[in-house]
Parts: sequence; C-alpha cells; structure tokens
Amino acid sequence: MIMNKLNDELRGRAVACGLCQQWQGDWKDSKNQQELIDMYVRGIDFCIEHDYPSVEYIKANFDRDLLHKNHVFADEPVAGGDNGVYVVNGKCSGKLSFGKFAAATLHLRHDSELNIEVEGCAKIFVSVYDRAKVHVKQSDVAKVYVYVLSKDCNVESEGNVMVRYKTDRD
Repeated sequence: MIMNKLNDELRGRAVACGLCQQWQGDWKDSKNQQELIDMYVRGIDFCIEHDYPSVEYIKANFDRDLLHKNHVFADEPVAGGDNGVYVVNGKCSGKLSFGKFAAATLHLRHDSELNIEVEGCAKIFVSVYDRAKVHVKQSDVAKVYVYVLSKDCNVESEGNVMVRYKTDRD
C-alpha cells in the first residue's frame, strides 16, 4: 500500500512536469524503491530540470541505506569513490576519491560542497548545478571533466582538469 502511494505520487508529479509518453508507458506498473531509484538515476536530466523529487521528499520517503548503495545523497556527509553515477543533492559535504581504473559520473546540486581527488587511470565526469561548490584535484594520467551548468557554482581545480561552462540554463 505504501509503495503504491509513493509510486503514484512520484508518477503523478512527473507527468505534471511533462514526463514523455514513453516513460509514462514504462511506468505503468508499480515500482519498488530500488526500481524508482534506478529510474531517478536514468532520468537524472529530467529530474534536475524540474527539481524533482525535492531533497525533502527524497529524505522523507526513501531508505537511506538503499540510497547510499545507489550513490544518491541528500543533505548529508558524502564519502566514497566507487564506479557509477553519483547524485549529490541539498547541503551535502565530503570527499570522494577515485583511483586505479575508476569510472564515474557525478551530479552536484543545490548547496553541496565536495572535494574530489582523481588519480591513476580513473575517468570522472562532474556536472555542477545551482550553488554547488567543488574542488577537484587530478594527478597521474587520470581524466577529469567538469561541466558548470549554473552561474552560481564555484569550481576550483588542481592538475589537468578540463572545465567547461554552460550557463544558459538559468
């Protein structure tokens, strides 16, 4: 019953935000929390564009351990450095370290502040939105690409970090 309510609320809000027909069709059946998180990460561009669901909604309705397993954070300390997609929302702070042959994509939003260290042969893509602050340190032959997608972001870097600015989203 609770899962159906969560599923229905999220689907209804997504449709109100303009969710496309294909995703509406894929979302016919009720999804469990893991499936909803998978959809969130897969559709992160839509979610960021519509600030959907809110940080408060995520915190109130999703299991924190399951969120962390999927590299999704909301108003909390952040640590780690595994392969995958990271979504850092709200007032998060901390450090992520990537080494060896790590590959990851990070989305930093709202008022998050992170230090990111990348070394070895790692390849990391970082998208920075809203008022997020990030300090990236690159070493060895690691590749780091930072995309600044809002005017109020603060990006500092050490080493060979490629930073691209696209601020027409505001």
